Amino acid sequence: MQRDQLEEAEKAFGEALELSKEAQNGQGQAFALGKLGDIYMQRDQLEEAEKSFGEALELFKEAQNVQGQTFALAKLGYIYMQRDQLEEAEKSFGEALELSKEAQNVQGQTFTLGKLGHIYMQRNQLEEAEKAFGEALELDKEAQNVQGQAIALGELGYLYICRDQQEEAEKAFGEALALHREAHDMWGQAKCLRSLGNLYVHQGQPEKARSTYQESIHCYQLVNSILDAAEVQNILDSMQCPYLYI
Repeated sequence: MQRDQLEEAEKAFGEALELSKEAQNGQGQAFALGKLGDIYMQRDQLEEAEKSFGEALELFKEAQNVQGQTFALAKLGYIYMQRDQLEEAEKSFGEALELSKEAQNVQGQTFTLGKLGHIYMQRNQLEEAEKAFGEALELDKEAQNVQGQAIALGELGYLYICRDQQEEAEKAFGEALALHREAHDMWGQAKCLRSLGNLYVHQGQPEKARSTYQESIHCYQLVNSILDAAEVQNILDSMQCPYLYI
């Protein structure tokens, strides 16, 4: 949204909040607070967003609205991650995960497991991260969610690179690439190909790296991601003319 649209939306949801308060409509208040929180997040007003989502969470708890609580907790977790408050983020996403399990919400579980995996990666808790991404992958397989599987495999690929488990990383990125192709997801293909190219460079396979980078550039161009395409092209150029970078 543009600035003037955000101001109009803030005014509208602020009025809706007041009307819901007058009508003692707790769920209506929580909904309006959630929308206001989203607006504050778009403006990077994290303190105001935290306050809105926190109030929404309490109202959803009073109404015993599990889905609403999960939504508010996930938003709070994201805010804490933005602030690098990893302990608070882990707590919020952990509570959201338990509520998603209670509601048998597979999508909610895979989302929160992914966020927990990122937190563990930031802390270098690779065993816990692998467990979280692995659980997300299994849930996505059960739900036949192709894109979800591809995302989880990509995360596992990065984890294996951190451990210098190159064979496992190549396998994970390769499986993710096949799934992105199945889903016709060009952006996902571009990212996987770029990661595989980086891996081949590390393995001392320059020809394989070049062809993979070229495929990545093509995919980035198809989704008009000019900056990413240029970055990969720069890597290719440095491989072809290494003396320029001495």
